[in-house]
Amino acid sequence: MLLYRAHRDFHCQLPPATLSVSLNIMDEGEHVPWRDQYIVDMGREAGERAGQLPTIARRPTLTSGELFLRCAVHLSAEAKDLADHIAQTHPVPRVRANAIAALAAVAEGEGRAAVLERGMADKDARVRDDCRRWLAL
Repeated sequence: MLLYRAHRDFHCQLPPATLSVSLNIMDEGEHVPWRDQYIVDMGREAGERAGQLPTIARRPTLTSGELFLRCAVHLSAEAKDLADHIAQTHPVPRVRANAIAALAAVAEGEGRAAVLERGMADKDARVRDDCRRWLAL
C-alpha cells in the first residue's frame, strides 16, 4: 500500500508484467471535483535529460457537469450562452477550458479559431496552453 498526497506527490505507473489490479481510494470532499488529476510526461518520450523536471502532459479530470455542457451546446443556444458565461467566469481553470472547448466544437468556420484565441487571453496559463494546443490541431 502506498499513500500519495494530493497535488504534492506523483508516481510512475508502468504496465505490469502480469495481471495486476490497482485500487485508488480518494477523498470525496466537496473540493474534489474542482481539483485536477494530471498525466505527467516523465521525459521518456524525448529521452531523459539529467536534471529535467517532469511536465504535465494532460489533465484527464472531467466532471459530469463539464461532460453535460459539452453535449448541451450541440442542442440549444441557451446552452451556448451558459458555456460562454462559464468560460468567462468560472473560478476553476479546467472548467473554463472545457467550456471553451465546448464552444469551439460547435463554432462554424473561423468561429472555432476565434473562440480559442479568446481563450488564449485567459488569466490562467493552463487554459491558455489548452487553447494554444487546440488551435494547433
